[in-house]
Amino acid sequence: MSFCMKCGAKLEEGSKFCMRCGNPVGVQAAAASAVSQASVAAAASVQNVQPVVYYMDPKGITLVNYRLTIRDAGGNECFYAETQPTAITYKMHIIDLYGNEIITVQQSKKVTLASVNFEMRKNDQLVTNVIQRVKLTTYNYDLPELGIRADGKILMFNFKMTAGGRDVATISKKVLAWGDSYEIFINDPKDTEVVLGFVTCIQMLWIRNRHKR
Repeated sequence: MSFCMKCGAKLEEGSKFCMRCGNPVGVQAAAASAVSQASVAAAASVQNVQPVVYYMDPKGITLVNYRLTIRDAGGNECFYAETQPTAITYKMHIIDLYGNEIITVQQSKKVTLASVNFEMRKNDQLVTNVIQRVKLTTYNYDLPELGIRADGKILMFNFKMTAGGRDVATISKKVLAWGDSYEIFINDPKDTEVVLGFVTCIQMLWIRNRHKR
């Protein structure tokens, strides 16, 4: 037994109109079908968001510059990251294979004794600050403008990034590759620029600490 979607009255089998309100049965069936199809399409759209994996490895290292390649899981080069050391800070650019800069990360000029903070910029516009919170055995970072938090271990350089209750990415330093090589698992490709930018923050922190030795 079916019911009228307009007034709720029972519909006789095979009837084309509701006997109570006169609403056409075919119209409501079509509307229900459209809603159902839209729901299926929306669900499929969510399911089609596939995680991506990148690997960041050193390619060229000199006393004044540092370059890393960023490859996908198939080994294809997608981006590279290159440092630009200056007198007072470090800056790293992430560039695609066409030479387009997708994001820039630099050490914040607002230096404190307790932490090293960074800025992410795109087209010279601030995307987010990256604020370091140092504890006894952990590094915690807040990306306040994006509502993202990154938590990791100081010695391992492994981090998990979250936004509210959503997992954004996990970043793992490769075994026996101190500070330079990372496996980066990103849950949603739309977060790629920010996640890669954060990894460069980790890398610049390691470079900075190494140069202090």
